[in-house]
Amino acid sequence: MISNQIKKTEVQCIVEHAPFCQAACPLHLPVHELVNLIRKENFNGAAGLIQNYVYFPRLVAKACLAPCEQACQRAELDEGLAVNLLERAVTANASFPTPQLVSEMQIRKKVALVGGGLSALAAAWVLYEKGFALTLFEKSGNLGGRVHTVAGVSVEDVALDLAPLTALPIEFRLETEIGKDISLTQILEEYDGVYLSGDKTLAEAVLGDRDIDIKTLQTGNPKVFIGGGILRQGEPYSIVQSIADGRRAAVSLDRFLKNKSLTAARYGEGAYESQLEFQPQVQAITSRVKPAQSEYSVDECLAEAGRCLDCRCISCSRECKLAERFQKFTKSYIKEIADAAPVMGGGADKGEETGCTLCGLCGEICLNALPLCGGEELVKENKVKNKPEKLDKPGQPEQSGHAAVQAETKTDDLPVRDMLFSNSDEFSLCRHRSGREESAYLFFPGCQMAATMPEYIAPAYRYLQDKLDSVGIFLGCCGAPADWAGQPKLFEQTMAELLAKWSRLGKPVMIVGCGTCYQQFKAAEPQMRVKLLWEVFAEYGLPQAQRQPRTIAVHDSCTVRHEKEVQDAVRRILQEAGYQIEELEYSRNKTKCCGYSSLVFCGNKDAALKAVAKRVGESPLDYLAYCAVCRNYFVSVGKPTYHILDVIFGQDTPEKACRPAPGLRQKEDNRRGLKRALLQEFYPDGRGPDQDDGPLLFISPPICRLMEERLIDEDNIRKVIRFAEAQNRKMIRPADNHFIAGYKPGIITYWVEYAPKDGGYEIYNAYSHRISIGED
Repeated sequence: MISNQIKKTEVQCIVEHAPFCQAACPLHLPVHELVNLIRKENFNGAAGLIQNYVYFPRLVAKACLAPCEQACQRAELDEGLAVNLLERAVTANASFPTPQLVSEMQIRKKVALVGGGLSALAAAWVLYEKGFALTLFEKSGNLGGRVHTVAGVSVEDVALDLAPLTALPIEFRLETEIGKDISLTQILEEYDGVYLSGDKTLAEAVLGDRDIDIKTLQTGNPKVFIGGGILRQGEPYSIVQSIADGRRAAVSLDRFLKNKSLTAARYGEGAYESQLEFQPQVQAITSRVKPAQSEYSVDECLAEAGRCLDCRCISCSRECKLAERFQKFTKSYIKEIADAAPVMGGGADKGEETGCTLCGLCGEICLNALPLCGGEELVKENKVKNKPEKLDKPGQPEQSGHAAVQAETKTDDLPVRDMLFSNSDEFSLCRHRSGREESAYLFFPGCQMAATMPEYIAPAYRYLQDKLDSVGIFLGCCGAPADWAGQPKLFEQTMAELLAKWSRLGKPVMIVGCGTCYQQFKAAEPQMRVKLLWEVFAEYGLPQAQRQPRTIAVHDSCTVRHEKEVQDAVRRILQEAGYQIEELEYSRNKTKCCGYSSLVFCGNKDAALKAVAKRVGESPLDYLAYCAVCRNYFVSVGKPTYHILDVIFGQDTPEKACRPAPGLRQKEDNRRGLKRALLQEFYPDGRGPDQDDGPLLFISPPICRLMEERLIDEDNIRKVIRFAEAQNRKMIRPADNHFIAGYKPGIITYWVEYAPKDGGYEIYNAYSHRISIGED
């Protein structure tokens, strides 16, 4: 199952591993949460947090030996965090909430607690909430045990911390000595479970020569459990260890009395060594804050809290826009998408599965190299596979073979249709160099470079022919949109057709102009030799041109984050051109995605815009990209960005760096025009693609911008109008005599508001949705 595939990666994430201080505390007080509350001056919240974990906050603050401080990673830098002083400051400045202890249910079983120390009282706290009837025996007249011997602990502290327990319907039998006022045998007979603490002689009477189970604290008599002073003979008094013993024994007693396993899922109880891996940010050396008096003032408390390193593995959530946006760590996110995967073909909630660019940054910054995006790919595939949609309806025209392929597309409709266009006869081309019978190399510029900067394709092809001689031309799309859209069958079909064409030309070295194409071909055919165009320019030198060198920041494409040779080639080109390079903080193998990858801009435009905005804000310098899409995305949010070809061919003007990308229709026209131009220049006997524009459209600039934002191209507008006019399926609005019509050529329903004009149609509005409208 897909959920099992995803969960295999979940166990590798260490984000839930406790910080070292928390693991060293037998009660697992989350110090990082405590510190964060203190930093916000939320002392009441901090007090409530301490109380939830240790039960007796005032006593712990004054009596704890602070094992957490010894485990603090700050000690390796200067001095460990003064956690105990922080706890004391909280208890001195906070108003504690009154715990409301409520029994889950009333269980008709009785438990005896022998000893009135904090170990037995902690056990009472847990067992009361579980619903047991409790009786506590204490030979003295006071509760609290050895905590009364700790310097600084007052009678008032004890009374305040024990008040929640003493107010409960628990039978406290003080001044009752076992063996004198009541026998141990009688207790064993009258009670279903017994917890012994404090009196060594009682333990000896129960244990004899038998050992106890340290994991469960169960003795040879299965109904008897021990802890506290009995278990810790000869050890310094540790208040947190005593409380932890009582809590552990209470869990065991609860399971024993309910006939459950005593040992199942008991990992992480008590103090242990954390498996967390942590790389702290660079910190200034600052010694522990010394209190002017015996305790911290509020200002001193805040200053000391500021020294915490916040030892958590959250690099992915800090740098990944997806995790940051949905406020989830990798492990919880992987678990969520794994659990949701079997349901309705599902994925994560709130559009999260469309927010991942599959860029791989998470795997680079993770100390365990765990990629979140692996689960995303599986989920997107699964959503497509398990949500078949029947598109043919009575009255609709029969779909052509081309339309049938479109109909299989369940997500990200526009990019997949764009891919299909690029691999159709309107753009696709695969030939040896004119007059040659074989090719040593094959130039594959890619669909996006051809669509957005077609003026560079012919000069680049001339350069390759001049330097390498036997170079063929190959126009098309590598199939990445189908792959990203979770359409493996369509992708495999597309790639198989591309590889067949490559094979027919003798399997030459592929020279590609796109990092995505580079990776797709390498993954699909490991035996294929693939080079990026920039590597050729770096090796053979730049063409003569007048350039305008300056200092720029280089953006590395996420698709080549592991291709050092490619990254170096780009930098050698810039150096040869006289440019000064400023490396971004996140570059090379740790580069960030522009926001386009995995078609995020189709399914989650807000996430894509946030990703690109964050990336362009990393440097005030103009950027240089060697991916056409990255370059266009940066320019779309106002960041001047050059493409490497601008530099190579001497077109690196400020105006060029700000030139917006062409619109949807213009991209198709650019590809058609490029094929026609290449055939005319390099294959004089060739013939370019025919073009049937269909109905003439009049579209104002505001409506053009609206269509771009909504990812609606002119081709779909024409399909709607053709269908509406041919079938007479349109509505008319009397107020302005505009026609309104809808048509569903694939999985998207397109609506157009239009009116006849000068032999064509003027467009007033257009929108789309994925809702299927049933017809009787």
